[in-house]
Amino acid sequence: MGKRIEQRLGELYSRHAPAAIRLAFVLTGDADAAEDLVQEAFVRLHARFKDHGSPDALYPYLRRTIINLSRDRFRKMRSE
Repeated sequence: MGKRIEQRLGELYSRHAPAAIRLAFVLTGDADAAEDLVQEAFVRLHARFKDHGSPDALYPYLRRTIINLSRDRFRKMRSE
């Protein structure tokens, strides 16, 4: 990935990570799990970043990814 895309992704992280961590914390009730979910969501976002034109259009994808990861986490906990 080009340096420009990496820079834009870094800007997106700076702008949206605090709200994403708050959302993940509300969903999990666990600060460490919230940070883990957000990191995983940004890893997945990184793979899709080049497919989207506007960085602002990625925030809904990021939110949905955090919600889905949270659901997966609770399903896994329930089955264990």
